[in-house]
Amino acid sequence: MPKGQLFEYAVLHHPTPKKDSGGNDITEPSTIIVQPAFGVFKDEKEANLKVSRLIPAEYDTKLHECDVMIRPF
Repeated sequence: MPKGQLFEYAVLHHPTPKKDSGGNDITEPSTIIVQPAFGVFKDEKEANLKVSRLIPAEYDTKLHECDVMIRPF
């Protein structure tokens, strides 16, 4: 049986900047939507796939604004 590898992961949401009535950019701060945690995965590809499934359904239409961050421990 192959050994797993330990990864640390989190998911951030970076809202798209909006314009106010004066034409100025209003950028909301980024938020953590999946808290930093550790997991054992076969490789980084598997980690990315499984962590992506943890993104809440309310972000299904905003996936282009989400950043899945994974690093080996």
